[in-house]
Amino acid sequence: MNSTVTSSSLGAPRITRLKLWAGVVAAAMAATAVQIAFYGAPSFFGFGAYHVASAWVTLAALAWAVGPALLALVAGLWRVASFRRRSNTKLSASDIAVVILLALVSAYLGIFVAFNVWGT
Repeated sequence: MNSTVTSSSLGAPRITRLKLWAGVVAAAMAATAVQIAFYGAPSFFGFGAYHVASAWVTLAALAWAVGPALLALVAGLWRVASFRRRSNTKLSASDIAVVILLALVSAYLGIFVAFNVWGT
């Protein structure tokens, strides 16, 4: 009887492709929700508008527009890459493209919904 311990016999949790992509999509959806909530908070809670120094307005707007989606992109790529490493397969261009597309759609939907619900 062979008692050699390998990484696959250590009881590492197995993740299916469905769980992998569900997590990536959930991260993109959460990014959209955060973006919409942050834009609508002043109107929803009635505390006026965010006050940002004029020198930082552009940076603040860019951070709001792409920040949550960028975090979802990094988290999604990290999750897909770690899945590929564990399954000993290469990270494909289509995997990268899908994660990037989800992040772009997340940013677009966040801006679209926020502007159409609360205006600009």
